[in-house]
Amino acid sequence: MERFNKALMAKWIWRFLTEKDSLWARVVRACKGEMNWDEGGFRIDGHRDMRAGWWKKVLSSIVNEGKPDGWKWKATPNGIFMSKGLDFKRIWKAPTAHKAKTTAWRIMNGKMATVDNLLKRKVPFPNSEHICALCQVPPENTNHLFFSCQKSAEIWYELLSWFGKQSVLQSNAIDQYLAFTNIGHKKDAHFLVGVWICTVWSIWKERNELRFNNGKWDKGKMVADIKSRLWSWKQAYNMNTAPDDFRSWFIAVRLENSASNSDTGMLPSHVS
Repeated sequence: MERFNKALMAKWIWRFLTEKDSLWARVVRACKGEMNWDEGGFRIDGHRDMRAGWWKKVLSSIVNEGKPDGWKWKATPNGIFMSKGLDFKRIWKAPTAHKAKTTAWRIMNGKMATVDNLLKRKVPFPNSEHICALCQVPPENTNHLFFSCQKSAEIWYELLSWFGKQSVLQSNAIDQYLAFTNIGHKKDAHFLVGVWICTVWSIWKERNELRFNNGKWDKGKMVADIKSRLWSWKQAYNMNTAPDDFRSWFIAVRLENSASNSDTGMLPSHVS
């Protein structure tokens, strides 16, 4: 979690230095003053920041003298991000329904039949239907529908609260997948990948229900459905699970994982 927080700090400080004309950067400068980098570290209105030494180490690892600044994806030889550079094995091996895994893969690759993708394929849509089916705000695209939408965010936060975790929601599939599935220890990852898959699949099902069947948004029911699907998939993959264990499993996930902020950070063995 410490490394993840530092990575987020580095991301935002980099954006602050490179997106000086953006609205949020102007607001920060108006409230906190100008921030600059020199040999001595970060300075805010001429005063050296107490974390300057750490930031210097961060920037020294990403700034190449004589070369244009940019991002490099370590999973590919040329440094350019490609979805195949992401380890999809954990998704395909997750204890979830195959159709849910397929949906997750399509989300990762931007292949969902959202309004923006359908418009790219020349599928006609009246302007009134360009809105997100969940929050009724345009436009509907993959990143908004699953991660930036206010309604979707409510679901993610409810699930984080369920197993006693905190995380910053990311605005795209790759970042949110990596952030969400790494909020626990390595032994938690198998369970968290399953939760991530189940959540995006459930959001897609809810989207279709609202758009095509005039359904009504019900956050409580949707969170309950996600937990119920996780349990049913667990039973399908683990024949030793007794049908009446749902309540104890539900409480164990919530309570024992809440204690994962301690030394072990382990999900109960019968969950993962």
